Amino acid sequence: MRKVMKIFLEDVLRDACTYVEYRNAKTVTVEDVLHSLRRRGRTLYGFDQDTWTEQKPHRRQDGRKRPYRADRIY
Repeated sequence: MRKVMKIFLEDVLRDACTYVEYRNAKTVTVEDVLHSLRRRGRTLYGFDQDTWTEQKPHRRQDGRKRPYRADRIY
């Protein structure tokens, strides 16, 4: 199982790096990974602009920062 997962991830990252090189960039973005997954027939939902939800600000109305809680989804 580990070998299959390693091969799959290497292939996806190789495609993502190809997209990065084509853009003349130095950073792999989420879109690069999404395009490489889509190219392999593994569409990943929830990262496109249509389903993107705006995150809450990390500061309260009075300017204080909210405490971080690991069990809370922001």
